[in-house]
Amino acid sequence: MPPHQLLSAEVLMKDYMIPQRQYIALFNLLEATNQKDTSLIREMWQACIHDLHQFYTDSPFEKVQMGIQIIYNSLSTNSPLFPPPMINHILLNYHRLQSDIIPDLWVWGTLESCGFELEAVLLYWEGLRIGKLSPWNEDSAMQFLSEQIELLKECYKKKHGNAPLNTIQGETILDILFKESSSTLPRLPSKRSAEDDLNSDQPSSKLV
Repeated sequence: MPPHQLLSAEVLMKDYMIPQRQYIALFNLLEATNQKDTSLIREMWQACIHDLHQFYTDSPFEKVQMGIQIIYNSLSTNSPLFPPPMINHILLNYHRLQSDIIPDLWVWGTLESCGFELEAVLLYWEGLRIGKLSPWNEDSAMQFLSEQIELLKECYKKKHGNAPLNTIQGETILDILFKESSSTLPRLPSKRSAEDDLNSDQPSSKLV
């Protein structure tokens, strides 16, 4: 049994207070992964995120942090059919819904568990933070990302020499981060609502 399936229904429902319907959705998602059905994976991701949002809206912060993190970690471990950019897109959608209670550090940790190097995650999220907190200017956020990615590449070369960057489907993590940043940068609520983000699968379909 793959490591990402070791969390039992009892553990999810008792220790992390995941309702039974949520576990069933997660089980179906894992089955879709095993069957390599990417369209069903996208559908189940959206169902899981919607249920989690409804279930955890009024829950204590600790339950939100522990319950959702363990789900993402269990799904992402040894699951090559979950491309990190797709996971990243969904995490950002969820972060927008729960931005008042989900700390940036949790998002960093989850992205790292999905295969991103920590430095790249920190850099990427800093670019997102600048775009989110400043008056919206996508060009300035993209310029920041571009400059910082070049610095990160230099640091990586000094640290690792000519060793290749980790790759995902033939592309470097940094290339993917930069390429997808224009579509995953958070939007102002006036431009796009969180509900629209949750219901739309267009970005995910591009990434799979």
